[in-house]
Amino acid sequence: MLKTLYDHFAVLYHAILPAHPALASEHALRQEEDVYNTSSKLTYRNAVITCAAALKRRPIPDSLAHDSVGTEADLAARAEARRSRQALRLTRAHLEPHLMSTDDLQSWGYFLDVPEGPGGSEPSLEGKVAKCERCAQPFLVKRREDADQCVYHWGKPFTTKAGGHLSPLTISIQPTLSDYDHTLRLYPLPTVLVMADKYDRYKITYTGCHVLNPGSFIGNSYSFATYKPAETNSEECVLDMDLEE
Repeated sequence: MLKTLYDHFAVLYHAILPAHPALASEHALRQEEDVYNTSSKLTYRNAVITCAAALKRRPIPDSLAHDSVGTEADLAARAEARRSRQALRLTRAHLEPHLMSTDDLQSWGYFLDVPEGPGGSEPSLEGKVAKCERCAQPFLVKRREDADQCVYHWGKPFTTKAGGHLSPLTISIQPTLSDYDHTLRLYPLPTVLVMADKYDRYKITYTGCHVLNPGSFIGNSYSFATYKPAETNSEECVLDMDLEE
């Protein structure tokens, strides 16, 4: 009976046997073992004949991945796996019984119409200035992927490369009095820091802190700076005045 199964597998696999010579014999041995384990002495011969008839009905495979390759148990396992995958796929027919009608949604308090007010007439504040409800800082509303990192909230994890500290002297001369060093520390970093001293005007933004010097008022050109909280930036301004001698 094993020879019968081998002959049928050899005929079925004739297109792929040159590349896989041992395939027919391996599957014939496995198929005969399955038949032997699932049949009795009286039913063994009929089981082999039924299996051989099933092999004749299979389409000729052209590759190892074809559905006709394998024993009857292999084909049954693949068919079961295919049915399991199809059962996991959600279709409209699966979801329709669970959809709520309009009347049910209204009875449960769901919104069906666009509400009046900010949520309906103005669904998005993108591009406008809003105020943070936690720290009351103004900010420009942007899309999530373009939004700036908030550095104002207390307790929010924030790491900088350098701590904020005022240094009234040059970098080469920095005497430190440990008892008073804390008075020059800037923690947490403020939103804006105005350095009104005798140096020329400048501005720089570092880790969310905008530092600016409006410049000196000495002379006929009065320079000052206009700070824009929404943009966390400042603009240099000059007021020219002619003074009579």
